[in-house]
Amino acid sequence: VVGADYDDALFYPGATCRLYGGVIAITAMVRPETPRRAPGLTMKVLKRLKREFASSIVIRTFGADGEDSSYQGLGADFEHECLGQLTPQQISGLLQATDIFLDYSTFQAMGLTAMEAAACGAITIGPLNGGLPEIITDSQTGVLIDTTDEQTCFSRTCELIRNTQQR
Repeated sequence: VVGADYDDALFYPGATCRLYGGVIAITAMVRPETPRRAPGLTMKVLKRLKREFASSIVIRTFGADGEDSSYQGLGADFEHECLGQLTPQQISGLLQATDIFLDYSTFQAMGLTAMEAAACGAITIGPLNGGLPEIITDSQTGVLIDTTDEQTCFSRTCELIRNTQQR
């Protein structure tokens, strides 16, 4: 068995404490060409979150070019920043500035990006199915949900946005 691992020289908490006050930064990897990552569901939930919380949150995505027709076809017509494909160094900087990392994949074998997000100090919401239960203790070190249910994804994310102590 190969254990899960990440580059701890690159992925670590940033210098800024984001725990209290201010705009909540939400990040998600969106790859239209990878159906397992549920890009359509992810964009639907992000759009609903932006409508619900408006300027209280900032949403950033990475993993695909925002001008790409497959990305635009996911319903990218809401206020967010699409950062495209990033280097590991750029991903580290992004995750260090993230409060909540969303992984609504239907299945996540190991959850490398979730580990990297947690190492950077972000709370991760991810799938019950797959390897994340090996690295996340639900409601203690992250949130594990049924990512096949859009309403569950939306409502659990809303709970974290509203509840600073839980975050």
